[in-house]
Amino acid sequence: MKKILLSLLFLTFLISSVQSRTIVNHSNKASPGTIVAKKFEETINDKSINFYQANHCEQADRKFNNTTDAVMVYNADVGIAALSKGLKCPLNAKAEKTIFIGKSYLKVCTNASNTNNIFKASTMGMASVILSKGVIADWNSEGIKVKGVPYGGSKGVLKALVANDIDYGYVASGVAGPAEANGLIRCDYTTDFREANFLGNHFKKIRIPNMPIVKVFYTNSNDPKFIAKLRQAVVKDEFKEFLNTAAYSDVKTNDISTQDINNVKKFINDSYNLYWK
Repeated sequence: MKKILLSLLFLTFLISSVQSRTIVNHSNKASPGTIVAKKFEETINDKSINFYQANHCEQADRKFNNTTDAVMVYNADVGIAALSKGLKCPLNAKAEKTIFIGKSYLKVCTNASNTNNIFKASTMGMASVILSKGVIADWNSEGIKVKGVPYGGSKGVLKALVANDIDYGYVASGVAGPAEANGLIRCDYTTDFREANFLGNHFKKIRIPNMPIVKVFYTNSNDPKFIAKLRQAVVKDEFKEFLNTAAYSDVKTNDISTQDINNVKKFINDSYNLYWK
């Protein structure tokens, strides 16, 4: 009997060990969001921390809720798409346990050899978590009759642009940058409101011209040492350099408030109500 109890205790220990300290990622594998999540894992540099790639956001949510010391890498675009599909993938972050909030913007690009402007476009590629009837309706209202073409992420859109498979496409700034610098694509517009070619400066009927890619890292851990390790990772020079290369801006890692989290929730709900509902 004693041996059986010891075996059960050992088994319980093994199960709890497997289920502890996990970074949970719900972005598509081809998404820039996954690159961010993997870089975060790399920067922490702790072999005791597992990486969990979910197949969909509800699976990620279950993993997070059932794991001790879990970290959710939440992609607002996935949250928007989840609402449209009737999935339950809420942003359940608490300010005191939120490690990072960062925004990157999108560029609207075409093949560098394209001599036509966007008004001649017939196809518009986007990551499937962004593409919606509402976004296409906005372009149509501007007199640009495009068909939306979905991709797994910005890498897929970029590949299609380089191959001339689509006329224009939304590409994450960090993904577009190298191809633009190498003369493979031309990015006529951006969703970054600080730039001269900001969509909102040129098109007045696009309802969310400043559409960002938003990532939120938060944990359910009650271990101060583990939380401190996470907080140290997001302020390391190598992670900050990566964020700069990936064109992330408006990054918060300290003094994150409930209002900051509510702002992300509002963006998710507004995007859903305007573009997906």
